[in-house]
Amino acid sequence: ALQMSQFVAHASHELRTPITNLKTRLYLLRKRPETLPEQLPVLEEVAERMKRLVEDLLDRTRLERGLINVRFQPLDLVNLLRRVADLQRPEAEQKGLTLTFAVDSPPIMVSADGERLIQVFTNLVTNAINYTVKGGITVSLRVIDGRAHVDIQDSGVGIASEHLPHIFEPFYRVVSDVAGTGLGLSLVQQIVTLHNGEIQVTSQPGKGSCFTVSLQLAPGAAALPEDDPPNVVDSGLG
Repeated sequence: ALQMSQFVAHASHELRTPITNLKTRLYLLRKRPETLPEQLPVLEEVAERMKRLVEDLLDRTRLERGLINVRFQPLDLVNLLRRVADLQRPEAEQKGLTLTFAVDSPPIMVSADGERLIQVFTNLVTNAINYTVKGGITVSLRVIDGRAHVDIQDSGVGIASEHLPHIFEPFYRVVSDVAGTGLGLSLVQQIVTLHNGEIQVTSQPGKGSCFTVSLQLAPGAAALPEDDPPNVVDSGLG
């Protein structure tokens, strides 16, 4: 009960800021309607932030209550990671960063929910971009003892040792002025756990961070031909 009340308190606090921003902008618009063109992008951004927060809150509570049906199917992790990297590369380049997909291997099959894994790796890559000022991000893949290990390494600000034990807690944010809901890593850990996987982080301030997700290889799954599309399954959450 205490954990739930803290969760509600955090959520309310996170929503209060964008709602205050929204009310302030609406007040200014009433006073000066001619400023609509400059106010509109800010209003849209604030509304989008509130939407993301509410979606993250719903996702987290659904996951905790077992209301999300994770659909396990054999899929090619190499193809899935390549798709995530290709989609996020323009965002990195916009910041003057490089996003390298350092994987040169045949298909590596895991049993997983494709949509949920895309959510995991998109979140980790986006975080890496947000916390990196110069240099870049590298996505790489290793197979050790029947498990696939995905490394997302950045050259960003890094995380101090006192923060590391807490970064997967809901609403915990190391840097408060970086965009996000503070729920991302908490959701990532929950999804990885649902896949019987593990997520770890190593980091040094000023030298970047490396998040590693390890997943069990699919038992006896035949490798897909190199040009086959990844088997991504809709999780049913529209």
